[in-house]
Amino acid sequence: MSLLYRLMPLRLMSGITGMISSLRFPRAILRRAIDLYASRYGVNTAEMMVPPGGFGTFNDFFTRKLAAGARPIDADRRAVVSPVDGRIDRLGRIERDAMIQAKGIEYSLRDLIPSGTAEAFIDGDFITIYLSPGDYHRIHSPVDGTIAGYLHVPGRLLSVRESLVKRVPGLYTGNERVVTYIRANRGMVAVCKVGAANVGAISLSYDAAARKGFSRSPKESLYNADQQKKVLRGDELGVFNLGSTVIVIFEKGSVRFTVESPGRRIRMGEKIAVRI
Repeated sequence: MSLLYRLMPLRLMSGITGMISSLRFPRAILRRAIDLYASRYGVNTAEMMVPPGGFGTFNDFFTRKLAAGARPIDADRRAVVSPVDGRIDRLGRIERDAMIQAKGIEYSLRDLIPSGTAEAFIDGDFITIYLSPGDYHRIHSPVDGTIAGYLHVPGRLLSVRESLVKRVPGLYTGNERVVTYIRANRGMVAVCKVGAANVGAISLSYDAAARKGFSRSPKESLYNADQQKKVLRGDELGVFNLGSTVIVIFEKGSVRFTVESPGRRIRMGEKIAVRI
C-alpha cells in the first residue's frame, strides 16, 4: 500500500485541493461545508475569530485565527511552549544525528536539515507534534529569541498520518518542509514545518519575500543582524494551509522536557520543556 501511495500524483492532488479551498463559493454553501467539516473533525468553533461577514473561502476558515485569550502562554519565563495544537508523536534525544520517526524507524537530522546549520543540533533534543485536520493550523514561536533565518526544502507531499509514519522510512526527510531558525538565550532552536498530502502551502509570517511563495529549489536564507526579528513565545511564525506535522529541535543540553507520553494532546502555549 505504501508503494502505491508513493506513486500517486499527490502534489497535483494537493494543488487541486488548495485551489478548490481558495475558491469563493456562495455563502450558504460555504457555511454548510464549514459546519460539516467542524462537526466531522471536532473543531471548537466557539474559540474562532470570525471576520465580519464570515469566512470568504474554506481556506480562510482552515487558517483561522483564534479569539483573544483562547491560548494563554505558560507564565513560567523558563518555559518552552508548544508551537501548535496537536498530538505529541515522539520526543527525546538526538543520538549524534539519528532521530526517531517511529518504533524501529530512524531518520537523519542532516537529511531533515540539509545544511551546515544542522551541525548546531547534533546530540540535541527534539519533539514531533502531529496536527489533525480539525486542529488550529497556525504555528508559533516556542521560545523568546531572534529569528535568524529559514530553510525551505522542496519535496513530495506524502500523508503524515500515523499508519504511514510507522511504515514509510524517511517520510519527514522526503516531504517538503520549511525550517525556522530561532536564536534563543540557551542556544539555537529549529522549528521544522513538514508538508503533507493536501497541504496547499506553508507560509511564513515574518518574511515578506517568503510569503509570496517558494521556488522548487532548496533555499536557505540566513539573516544579517539588521534583518533579524525578535519574537516572544506565542508570536506567530507561519501557517499550514491544510494539516501536517511540526518538529522542534533544540541544541544539546539546552532544555529538559516536562512532557513524557507520546499520544498526549497539547495546545499551543502549553509548557513542553524548561530551559536549563
